[in-house]
Amino acid sequence: MKICFAINNLCAGGAERVLSALVNDIATTTDNEISAICFEKPYNFSRFYQFHRKIKVYLVDDRTTLDIKSVLVKISPQVVVSFLNPMNYMISLVTREMHIPHIACERNNPYHSPEKEQDRLNRDDAFVNAAGCVFQTETALSYFVNKIRIRSSIVIPNPVIIDCYERPAERKDRLVTIGRYAPQKNYPFLLKVFAIFLKKNPEYKLDCYGKNSGILKEIKELAEGLKITHAVEFHEPTVNIHKEIVNAKLFVTASNYEGMPNALAEAAALGIPCVASDIPGVSDLVRKYNFGVLCKLDNPYSFASVIETLLDDDVSLSLMSDNGRGIMNDRSITKIKIQWLDYIMKVVNDYAV
Repeated sequence: MKICFAINNLCAGGAERVLSALVNDIATTTDNEISAICFEKPYNFSRFYQFHRKIKVYLVDDRTTLDIKSVLVKISPQVVVSFLNPMNYMISLVTREMHIPHIACERNNPYHSPEKEQDRLNRDDAFVNAAGCVFQTETALSYFVNKIRIRSSIVIPNPVIIDCYERPAERKDRLVTIGRYAPQKNYPFLLKVFAIFLKKNPEYKLDCYGKNSGILKEIKELAEGLKITHAVEFHEPTVNIHKEIVNAKLFVTASNYEGMPNALAEAAALGIPCVASDIPGVSDLVRKYNFGVLCKLDNPYSFASVIETLLDDDVSLSLMSDNGRGIMNDRSITKIKIQWLDYIMKVVNDYAV
């Protein structure tokens, strides 16, 4: 089958990580002919992940659909699968005109993202007109219940891909978090939590990993104001992230909203228990696999107390560590790839009827 995947770029993000891993695995383990479309400038300047050499990549202008149309005419795919806005919307416009089945994929919490009204309207339009829709959670699907053809939609979780399988001989006195330095990730709250925790546990460090999405300067200034700069480090994204965090005692996250956070699932697979915000997407994972504790975001003192209590409970930490590693049984790249290919085939066949 000729399948074209489309995404804005391959920067250091969860959707980009999932798509690149999925597409590379399909290209290298099946007979499908795979191509990819990305926006030219972001792809050239913000590339963090890579497509396999077997995949033909086409770069297009992000200001017009003309390039996309010319690419699709050239490769003549049987289906186009797109991730993220504005790519979802632009692919939707072209595939409707060309009568090519389009599968739109939601990678965040649609109740909160995108923030701009016009972007939301464009996103909704793409999903309403898609031949198929893929969601990470039932919560995301519920947003579109009255707008899309439910029978043409599916929930497929993200694959969990780690490159570090050995447990550390000893876990260090450090907390870790991974996420863009953006309002969604709620770093100000997390830093306040850590400042409270640090007063009773001065030996601990907090390591943060993420790309700057506009508020890193503000976050660093807050850390200075809280007098915790000696115990906090703000790292850029790294391809060796699993080796960097595997010896941590806890993964912590205080996101305001999420889709299905890859970083949290991967930390669990590494055997790192978590303390995380009780929000859709996060709670789905934690409750299903029981690898951490969920907290409300209404009180940093309560959040800090939960971290301290869990770190004092070696039995729970060990059990959560074992539980988290079990996530790999359900979410291997092979299993998730099969779900994707089966669904893509179904959409193509239904579209032809």
